[in-house]
Amino acid sequence: MFTLPFGQPQLSFRHKYGFESTPTNGYDGGVVEIKIGGGAFTDVIAAGGSFVTSNGYNLKIDTRFGNILSNRFAWSGTNNNYSNVVINLPLAAGGTNIQLRWFIGTDSSNPGGGWWVDNIGISGALCCVHVPPVLTSQPDRTLDELTTLTVTNAATDASSSPGTLNYSLSVSPPATNAAIDTNGVITWTPDETQGPGCLQRYHGRLRQRGLSSQRDEQFSGGR
Repeated sequence: MFTLPFGQPQLSFRHKYGFESTPTNGYDGGVVEIKIGGGAFTDVIAAGGSFVTSNGYNLKIDTRFGNILSNRFAWSGTNNNYSNVVINLPLAAGGTNIQLRWFIGTDSSNPGGGWWVDNIGISGALCCVHVPPVLTSQPDRTLDELTTLTVTNAATDASSSPGTLNYSLSVSPPATNAAIDTNGVITWTPDETQGPGCLQRYHGRLRQRGLSSQRDEQFSGGR
């Protein structure tokens, strides 16, 4: 089990095989299956993958004779020389724990030579998925005039390659004595004109690589 990279991940491997078949029917064969998270194993193509190389599944398995892969496309027949296979894995599985397996199905008679798999590799971009950062909610607060309020904001960025977080602050009605620093810490010391009962609404914005999140909080001066 491993975590699949974000972006378009690819599976590559070399293989050769010898499975019982006719030119039009597969009686024995092999497939690649994927298990995404806690789900069941399913064919990698049915799960949303696609072959990049042209040597994907070549025959459908015969519905007679009890093969567990009955009526599924698979590799069947004979490939005596190692060939390279590249598969685009399902995009939806990016960032998720997955398992892969090379699964053989045989019928009730006439076994083939088998399946040899080598040089298995996974590749994928690690920096191509960005999501808006999350700014933690703050409670509304009331404080005395000439008393400094300090609000420390916490933010998280679940992007595959987090960037720099940029904080900004707007206040309504405008208040020149309120500020926010580069770490998201807000300070405000209400003066005599901002209390009692004066309500200041603070609008915090958090940006990262063009994506943003925002929250409104209310702080009021008293006495």
